[in-house]
Amino acid sequence: MGQLRPWTAGVVFAALVATAAFGGLFGLAALGDWLLASRAGLSEGELWRLLTGPLVHADSGHLLRDLPIFAGLAWVLEGRLGRAFGPVLLGALVVPTLAVLGLQADMAAYLGLSGAINTLLIVFVAGQLLSDRSTRAKVATAVLGAAHLGKLGYEASTGGLLFPLELPPGVEAAPTAHLAGALLGLGFAAVLASERYSPRMSRGVAFGP
Repeated sequence: MGQLRPWTAGVVFAALVATAAFGGLFGLAALGDWLLASRAGLSEGELWRLLTGPLVHADSGHLLRDLPIFAGLAWVLEGRLGRAFGPVLLGALVVPTLAVLGLQADMAAYLGLSGAINTLLIVFVAGQLLSDRSTRAKVATAVLGAAHLGKLGYEASTGGLLFPLELPPGVEAAPTAHLAGALLGLGFAAVLASERYSPRMSRGVAFGP
């Protein structure tokens, strides 16, 4: 059996519950509204919504698109980064939410893990480039990173998703979250890379396996 990844398992479970609640399953619609990262709720000082909002998804299709990618990236990075994964995860959840609500006045709320996925993906790509010994692996990783940056550029220039997702009425895609998450990932990657080569680096805080 693989090593337990408590942060990853916790977020996956919480996202399943939060999305079910938001969809009104099990009579938990009130809980779903309480978890959503709504502008109105945050303006009332309900700051927990910054963390719980990304756990909520618009419907099962939205969840099935986000959750497997998030879980795969988080599983790998939690094992590699050790204690450093907690701050990375916290930032990945909060910063895209703040970016959308701070920069897009027309957005009443934010939901979904896509912003966090972008943070984790950039950290993963940077880690692979630093730790892979194979030139072929480095090239493959660099191509993945370049393709993703191209996707972000397309979304930033058009305001839409490169791979559209059918969402319920009233729910819109938020490419701002993807760009904010990726920029945060670059920042984390720079910090973690400096820690990797620091003689004071604590055990477990590193990119490589």
